[in-house]
Amino acid sequence: SRFAHDIYDVIESLRAEPGGERIERVPRSAWIKALLVHSASWGATGDVLEAALRTRTNSRNFSEYVTRLVGYGVGDPSRVRECTKERVTALSGGVLDVDQAHVHRLPLPPSLSGRRGWRRLTITLASLTPINPGHRAWRRADVWFTPSHDILKVNREEADWKAVQRGTLQHEVLVGERAAVYVDGEALEIRVSCRADAGALEDAVPYALAVTLEIAEEIDIDIYNEVRVRVHAGRVRVSTTT
Repeated sequence: SRFAHDIYDVIESLRAEPGGERIERVPRSAWIKALLVHSASWGATGDVLEAALRTRTNSRNFSEYVTRLVGYGVGDPSRVRECTKERVTALSGGVLDVDQAHVHRLPLPPSLSGRRGWRRLTITLASLTPINPGHRAWRRADVWFTPSHDILKVNREEADWKAVQRGTLQHEVLVGERAAVYVDGEALEIRVSCRADAGALEDAVPYALAVTLEIAEEIDIDIYNEVRVRVHAGRVRVSTTT
């Protein structure tokens, strides 16, 4: 509850920042829901459980087993309160009707192009769906995102990718070290989609999206300012598709 209170204060302070009008488009509860989980990670827990429990029999579905035990892991409030030179977080959100999608584009730091080294992309999506208590699926809206792997050469880790799409909060961690080559002006694209799940969906569904890109300190690039300059220059564009 203390963490949630801190997040509320952060969200309120962002209202006065450029682009802060987007905060008003989404209920505060969706922002808090997304950011409570956004900093979560398995940390060393995943390695410990893998060493103790992984076998040839369960290796194929092991990430799903761990997800049932630890969920998304433990959150770190400091990672939500502020960015660093090596870590940049962007927020977006909106309202979706049935069979509609938004594509969010986050500009990439040009100095990272062609550089080898550890990088992590964390994406969290929280939605507020109407429910149907008479249906086994219960949520009338299925809202999910499709992460872009290729442009940053990162791959899914931690929570099972199928399990994270079963509820109303999708949290994915993608990690890589290979050099990713792109040109200045290219962007990371995240498509957020909505479809009916438990019966008819007549109401629009609000959602909040948080995206964090971070790199190892030894790469020594100020990705925060590189992304910040490009966001302020063109704003993060969101396109709508059906």
